[in-house]
Amino acid sequence: MACHPPLRLCRSARLPRVRRRFWSIGMSGRIVIAATVAVVSPFLFPSLEPSAHGIDASPLRTPDGFPVLPGDHLRGHLRHAASALYGEGSDEVRALFGRSSDSREEGGSDRPERGALLVGDLVARDWLLDGDPRSGRQRVETGNHVLSHRVAIDEESGAADDGMLQVIELALPPAAIGLFEGDIVIGRTAEFVRAFGDASPGRIIEDLMTLVAFVGANKTAGYGAIRRSSCRFTERPVASVAPAGSSSDRVQVDLAFDQPILVDARRLSMNLVAGADIIPGAALKGAVARFLDDLGLLGDDDDEANDALSALRFSHAFPVFDGKLCGMAVPDALAATWTLDEDNKIAEVTVATCVGGEGAKRLATMSGSKTPAYPGDWKGGVWSLVRNRLLDRPDAGFLRRQGRGRVAIGPDGLADEGKLFVTELVETHGLNWRFELARGNADRRMFDVVVGALVHGLHGLGRTGAHMKAVTVSVAPQPQVAHVGEVALLLETPLVIGTSDETGGVHEKLAGYFQELFDGTESRLMESVARRRIAGDYLGFRFPRAGSYRGFEMVEPGAVFVLDLDPAGAVLVSDALSGGLPARFDGHMRRGVSGGRSTFPLTPQNGYGAVSLLPAAFMDGVHTVAATSRESGA
Repeated sequence: MACHPPLRLCRSARLPRVRRRFWSIGMSGRIVIAATVAVVSPFLFPSLEPSAHGIDASPLRTPDGFPVLPGDHLRGHLRHAASALYGEGSDEVRALFGRSSDSREEGGSDRPERGALLVGDLVARDWLLDGDPRSGRQRVETGNHVLSHRVAIDEESGAADDGMLQVIELALPPAAIGLFEGDIVIGRTAEFVRAFGDASPGRIIEDLMTLVAFVGANKTAGYGAIRRSSCRFTERPVASVAPAGSSSDRVQVDLAFDQPILVDARRLSMNLVAGADIIPGAALKGAVARFLDDLGLLGDDDDEANDALSALRFSHAFPVFDGKLCGMAVPDALAATWTLDEDNKIAEVTVATCVGGEGAKRLATMSGSKTPAYPGDWKGGVWSLVRNRLLDRPDAGFLRRQGRGRVAIGPDGLADEGKLFVTELVETHGLNWRFELARGNADRRMFDVVVGALVHGLHGLGRTGAHMKAVTVSVAPQPQVAHVGEVALLLETPLVIGTSDETGGVHEKLAGYFQELFDGTESRLMESVARRRIAGDYLGFRFPRAGSYRGFEMVEPGAVFVLDLDPAGAVLVSDALSGGLPARFDGHMRRGVSGGRSTFPLTPQNGYGAVSLLPAAFMDGVHTVAATSRESGA
């Protein structure tokens, strides 16, 4: 991959006086609380994967071995405490925790209200000895295993019940106090100020924690007692963020995160939700928008600053390994055959594209005695060879995932019936994600504000509220340019081409899409290979009221569009290579950002509809690659 020079960041040029206050960033609207929650061992915040055979439950840990108090678990306790202190449904609870989009609630609406509170994971790297005032902080020994046993006693015999022995791995020895430390963030939104006035956010959290006596699993058995005298909630002063100035309108940003992330989650079953490896530009922009909104820089959807942020283009962020973007699309138009060696392992793979003027001949050349297979039917070894050796697009399979159980707690403090589910988070320890930020026609001042905020770092990405920070900012590579004649486009990120209630097949809709895109030119779509899915239709089942929710029909990454371009069409496609293809639904192309990012986020400005040119080499001939011994696993 080509290296690009680092972007030199400096203070912006002096802004016009009338707007200077508006476009400068300060931190007064967002308060970061350095939290220390002291928990007496035994305590258990369980992992879904026991650490060894014979252990029934193990603590949730960071990749480097330190015990974790999950942020959503602590947030649940804070909400329960707030409901008890202020009253369920009170202005204080609504200001801190927001309100769901369930339109069946009294006075509800289809638009959720975000609360002012963000709670990330807290990690115990140090501990104290309970009851010993002379005990200083000691480092948690990450390789140490302390076992605790629980057994149910038969009430009649007084003996242990059969099969009722539980072996629990403790993070710390009994009587040790784990000091779980992390950030709790409160935005001083208008709703927060109306509910709490000028009350100290740190004091609010401290008051709520006085109502929390135990945390974690097995509380009825005495696990997870809070030691209030060792808890601390300190409002941490944060330096103001200066807008960054640059000579480029497109920058490439590498991001690092402080904890696992859960973004673009898909429901794999009724109670299993898995996060995506790739971070949508909409999720990145949403975290930035919440940050700026906390600072009072964003107004309604017609506000100047809001429109400027909507016009900025945030591409999707891909994980980076060995300097390469991982998990990028593999063309659906590729067909492959393979041979096995005497050990029944992949020995050789032959690949060709099935589109273009010679597509049928290439398939005939490949076939022989074998039937070519499309990507959905490839074996693991075939994927590896095609991605790494032919396309130079490594998989993101190296990413680790962390399962976490979650349960809704009712007003009585007990688990609600039928409210248990599991989330799969993506680990971020030691890794970066890369995306591009392009100014487009947005105000230069907003571009500089956003770059400055990313360099400074901000909380709030996805459902875990992860903190993200730009570790490198450099000039982005120049976008590709289309030429006149036959061109094959590869779709890199999902593209909206309709809604779930619109009739017609995917290729019929794609024909109408490109007909409108090329209106007034002689360009045309010649053929396509594409997969589709419906995004958001789950909400349509939850809220069947007419006009409430409709799923969007999206073409999946990997789709290939073969186009015949005249000069005017080549200009349009070059624009798409730079800024993405626009969404189309209800029979119309959505070329602008009208309606605001919160109304329809699946736009090119949020990373959707990104395309690249399919390498010309894949439109010519048949390609064969032999597996090395390391790559031959079937």
